[in-house]
Amino acid sequence: MLLKKVILNNFGIFRETEISLDTPFTVVGGEEETAGKTLIDAIMGVLFGCPPGRRGEFSRYAPSSAGEQFSASLFLTTGDGQEYLVGKDFYREELEVFQKEGFSLSLLSPSSLMDILHSELKTLNPIDFEALFVFHRGPVEIRLDAPLLREQLNKIWSRGFDREAVEEILAASPAAAAAGKTGTEIKTGIEIHGHTQPPGETAGGTDEAEESGGAGTAGITGTTSAEEPEEVKAALAALEVLQARRRELEEKIEELARQDARCQELEEKLARVKEEKEELAAYEPFVADGSQFTVGELSRQLTTVELERKYLEEKIREKRDRDESMLREIRLLREKIAAFPKEFMDPGLENEVRDLVRQKEEKIQLLRKLEEQIKLFSPKKGILGFRGRRAETTELEEKIAHQLDEISAIRNRLNTLLEGKPAEDFLEELELQKKYLEDLDKLEKLPVTAGEEEYDHYEEQHREFLRQEEEIRRKLRDLLAQAGTEEYEEIKEKVKRLSFLKKLEKELEGEIAALAVETSPEKLGALEAERKRLEEEAREQEEVIEHGRKKALAERESREKAETNTGETEIVRARADYLPEAGEKTVGEEVFTVSYLRLAKLVDELTGGEYNGVLPEFREGEIDLFVREKTTATWISQQILPPETGDLIRLAFRVFLARLHTPAREFPLLFEDLPVHSSREKRESVVALLGEAFPEVQIIAFLPETG
Repeated sequence: MLLKKVILNNFGIFRETEISLDTPFTVVGGEEETAGKTLIDAIMGVLFGCPPGRRGEFSRYAPSSAGEQFSASLFLTTGDGQEYLVGKDFYREELEVFQKEGFSLSLLSPSSLMDILHSELKTLNPIDFEALFVFHRGPVEIRLDAPLLREQLNKIWSRGFDREAVEEILAASPAAAAAGKTGTEIKTGIEIHGHTQPPGETAGGTDEAEESGGAGTAGITGTTSAEEPEEVKAALAALEVLQARRRELEEKIEELARQDARCQELEEKLARVKEEKEELAAYEPFVADGSQFTVGELSRQLTTVELERKYLEEKIREKRDRDESMLREIRLLREKIAAFPKEFMDPGLENEVRDLVRQKEEKIQLLRKLEEQIKLFSPKKGILGFRGRRAETTELEEKIAHQLDEISAIRNRLNTLLEGKPAEDFLEELELQKKYLEDLDKLEKLPVTAGEEEYDHYEEQHREFLRQEEEIRRKLRDLLAQAGTEEYEEIKEKVKRLSFLKKLEKELEGEIAALAVETSPEKLGALEAERKRLEEEAREQEEVIEHGRKKALAERESREKAETNTGETEIVRARADYLPEAGEKTVGEEVFTVSYLRLAKLVDELTGGEYNGVLPEFREGEIDLFVREKTTATWISQQILPPETGDLIRLAFRVFLARLHTPAREFPLLFEDLPVHSSREKRESVVALLGEAFPEVQIIAFLPETG
């Protein structure tokens, strides 16, 4: 599969941008450092959608203005010569796939893209695609989280490919190169049960990675495996159970060892505590109940009693003040009541005054109405002021005079009854006198001396607190007398330390006792014996596994040899630039050999002739690549090499794995940058070396103009 062209519409820094990729080596330059990553993410977004776990990062490529397009299109060609246009609208998450037929385009189902990817690249997983075909900026990684990459590594290990095999391949390389100079047809696989393997597959199966041939060779967890013999399967299951049980026992033994060490540490600490406590034994009399400092406790008690006494004195004082205040209030009320004339308190007088006041108000209101009416008949009031209305005016004047006489009579009566005091003042004072009488009645009903018993109780408590104060002070004087000339603060600090040591001693003894139960020698001995038994059983199962696998491997090699000798292979026409080194009789094993020779040549050229072999090894949960020194034939880890050399070796090995995996003749490799910290010319030379080693591969590299 080849990528021909990519069109970006408002994708990151690209605005209506068309980039042609229709060359074996596409080197894209630019000033923007993020351009390469943006271009690769756009291609992956079209083929696979938003990468897993990167939706937030991917959304930042969207345009800031609403209403603008956010899409990308990709033109690609498959191995059978068919051309396709794939477009993705990232806003609506819509995918369209078109097939080119002459000068027209036919719309296909979006699921047809999955068929294309599986047929050409044999993957629908963006993680696998990124791990095999994409090289990001920075150190080159071999990602073990990609299932297909782990599968290829397991296939390498399952075929027993080791350092001796590398030496054999390198030694035979001239003959292999010469054999392929005349052949343009190669055999890309062997037929198993009627199905021909594509290039990049081993004889172990199309979708399965073979298990290692010996018990000591480890694959990567999570990959598929070839069918194991029933005997080996049973032994593997039993071994897994034994190893799990042994791990549990080892954890328990380690925990017991930690607890035993903790117990010894506590015993040493307890011995130091007892030694220091003996030094302070002379201050034992100053410690009450083994935990309290007597002087401190007595001081606390004295403070408490003093506070209680002061609180009680305050309550007694409040009681006295309250009684005095109430008596004073009663006296004032009686004086106010006595100042008011007694005769004014007559209820009959109050009723008569209220009636007279009410009558006076009513007559005043009537008088005001009459005055308003007479104004209507005044000569100054227009037509109503004619002399013909004089009789009505006279009548109104008579009524007014009558009302004035009655009001005057009421006022005279009030003056007589109240001895000249205004009626309103009389009524206010009368209401005030009633309130005084009510308040006086309430106060007189309160027993002023009812609190005498409570007062006596307070006095009794007060005397008791005084007695307790004196007793505590006497004890303090006696205790301090025992100290002699030693300062009180010094005694206090030493006794405080002694109290702390006593408490700490109890805590340590309790913790040691609890640990002693858990770390008994009998329990530890039983666990050790159980672990030895499990180790012996595990060794027996490993022997069964090794024997079974060796037997199965021998049978498989015999079967494959027989199939090869009988010629059950299929010859497939291929382009001359696809593994031209291989001859017409090439089988799956030789496809691997030819690909590895390309890898060895590429490593040789990338490292300036220092190294010419690469071998993966799996140690402590990580993959490491060992490289062969060309002059000494010794193997060293690429981790100890300069970072740039290590990156180039991992890059070459990644390309080798992609070639082994990919069934299509052509496939793309996307480089955000090359791991070369020098000039652009040096980066372009690395691209050229990759193209020479694997000419069928389409290389798309983004190389910044600077750096």
